Amino acid sequence: MPTDRPLHIAVVSRTVAPQHGHGGLERAAAHHLRHLARRGVRLTVFTQPPHPGAPPPEAFGGAVTWREVPYRTAPLPLRRNGIPDRLVHYGAFVRRAGREIAALARRERVDAVHGHGLGAAGYARLLREGPDGALPPLVLNPHGLEEFSRAHPAKFAASAPFRRGVRLAAAAAARVVSTDHALDGAVARLLRVPPEKVATIPNGVDLAELDALVRPERVRAVRERFGLDGAPLTLVTVARLERNKGLREGLAALAAARDDLPAGWRWTVVGAGSERDALARAIETAGLGSNVTLAGALPDEEVQNLLAAADLLLVPSLYEGSSLVALEGLARGLAVVATTAGGLPDKVRPGETGFLAPPGDVAELRAALLAALAARDAWPDYGARGRRLVAACFDWTRLVERYLELYEAVKRESVERGA
Repeated sequence: MPTDRPLHIAVVSRTVAPQHGHGGLERAAAHHLRHLARRGVRLTVFTQPPHPGAPPPEAFGGAVTWREVPYRTAPLPLRRNGIPDRLVHYGAFVRRAGREIAALARRERVDAVHGHGLGAAGYARLLREGPDGALPPLVLNPHGLEEFSRAHPAKFAASAPFRRGVRLAAAAAARVVSTDHALDGAVARLLRVPPEKVATIPNGVDLAELDALVRPERVRAVRERFGLDGAPLTLVTVARLERNKGLREGLAALAAARDDLPAGWRWTVVGAGSERDALARAIETAGLGSNVTLAGALPDEEVQNLLAAADLLLVPSLYEGSSLVALEGLARGLAVVATTAGGLPDKVRPGETGFLAPPGDVAELRAALLAALAARDAWPDYGARGRRLVAACFDWTRLVERYLELYEAVKRESVERGA
């Protein structure tokens, strides 16, 4: 990276942790900002105001200038982040964010614009309409591409405006980021961009940050809180309680395997969402109320210590993006039972770090669980390999270097086109 002046990157994201929650996109955006700031990059971030009662935006050492863009302007009783909420509010948000980014770039030097998800669509429209070279290049990270999932026809139909928006952003972008090699083909195909335009840079985790949250006394506390002491097998799932996370299939696979599981096994499900009541009913119907706990949403510290207390991480997703949760489980030295959805195969490698089954296939997920149980003596080896994989390929201290190289490349190409 040149030493004469720091890169200036404008970042647009509808949500960022901690002020907008702690989902995968929110955490990925926060890690992206934090590690760029640590490398001396100047950042101007366009996002919505903090959610009521949420923590304020992080300063990231003073490297970030926050620009609040109004989002929930219609006084409607819509569930935050649901499809109706996004259909009503997202369009105006991205258009205004695009105008504000363009205005910034006309006032001062901006080397590149980084868009997290659909938030970049408004800037992309201006980029395509404006004269070549007049605005800085766009790097788009579309993240999970859940709007392209056909698992639920009604949701797929309602997401049509989101698909148009992200495709518009991809068409205008200098590069489109794929978060896993397993997703490269899908990114190019679904977003209709040439493969050479796709740059593979995973979403990752900060190992030092995660390790700092785990302490023996905290592990003991979460084991006691969730009744895990004495359990011969403890599984943990951390996910939004939404249909695409495959929690019903996970429950069905465990129910089908109950005769082969040790008496007193426990499955703790961390997260909140619209599926909670349906999942609670399914647990009672399956007669697994003494085995399964719906723990609700938990702070990061409790999640990490719960992972440290567990034997296995279960990720039964029907549709998935990068899956930071899988990385966090591997970082804690857990073997992982997961599906082949999204980028999971880049992390959960059969015979090395975990066990895989096709999404939605209860019989195969049951088989993967039983295969994991049969290999119990090898779990420490699985965990050690998983930890090494995260350190080598998915730690943000490494990933930030790839982003710096990418920004320098698109900046150079933009200058050459304008010359």
